[in-house]
Amino acid sequence: MNTIRFVVLSLLCAVASLCAAGPVEISFSIETGLELDGTLLLPEGEAPEAGWPAVLLLAGSGPTDRNGDQGPIVTGVLQQIADDLAASGIASLRYDKRSVTRYARDYPPLEELAAFFRLQRFVDDAQRGMSLLRKRSEIDPARVGVVGHSEGAVLALMLANGEDPPAASALLCGPGRPIATILREQIFAQLDASPEPTRSEQKAIFDEAMTAIRDGEPLPNPLPAWSRTIFNVTTTGILRDYQTTDPLSLARGAKGPILVLNAGADIQVSVERDHEPLAEAVASREGASSRAVIIDGASHNLKAVEKPSDPGYAGPVVPGALDALRGWLHDALGSEPANPSEP
Repeated sequence: MNTIRFVVLSLLCAVASLCAAGPVEISFSIETGLELDGTLLLPEGEAPEAGWPAVLLLAGSGPTDRNGDQGPIVTGVLQQIADDLAASGIASLRYDKRSVTRYARDYPPLEELAAFFRLQRFVDDAQRGMSLLRKRSEIDPARVGVVGHSEGAVLALMLANGEDPPAASALLCGPGRPIATILREQIFAQLDASPEPTRSEQKAIFDEAMTAIRDGEPLPNPLPAWSRTIFNVTTTGILRDYQTTDPLSLARGAKGPILVLNAGADIQVSVERDHEPLAEAVASREGASSRAVIIDGASHNLKAVEKPSDPGYAGPVVPGALDALRGWLHDALGSEPANPSEP
């Protein structure tokens, strides 16, 4: 009798684990053996026979973690998106990027870090995350998409140009110009507060350093103190990628349905210079669907703002952005909302 009871309990535990909802801590290895940590968030209730539709969430530039946070800058943008999607029947995986500082003790030697942080290495990580999702028994491998925020939108486009593209790609506040162009725009705006001739001198140094990186030449020496966090041995690889990776070319070659969603009050990515050409490039593809959405009054992190001086980090992701993303994903992944009232 005790043996029979043990077998029954074991079977019940196995079934419960398959039906378990909520966050599941995961990790996966990258090429150096470093383990990237993340969270798989499953919807509540019984999964469809083929498994849940799912998305891989990709964070923006820098040492950004699975929630969309970076050091003291806490936005929670990816966590909030994951929670909203799970409530509507879409699973998600998000992870701490290789550039998150808590991994630093396991980094390769200093002279190898420029290659370690190349844009393609982040794409490789995303591909591993997507493969992990497709192999999970709770997930329908045919309905795995990707949602990229900011730089993550460029990674999503690179995945959509690959041999094993996602089923759908959502680009949230993604650039339509090379990231280096936007970086230059932001740095020059800060330097404009400096008096002449310092202002022009510092701008010239920035351009000289970017040209040297593009051409594989040594950096100017000496560099001003303010620029050393931008130009150093760890950043030369990705700064070259920022100059040579064109989102519009990627958009024209991307496979599958694509959502281009930008924010009207974004002070980092422009509606006119980024969203409009990106949406046009995506729409120019033959035989692939696209949708373009602008969320008025929202920041780069899709938070409500009332004036340009508001950094737009705090608070909830605006409902309009969640509604647009959620509704489009259900259409693109061919799934029904868990809540019939959802769009």
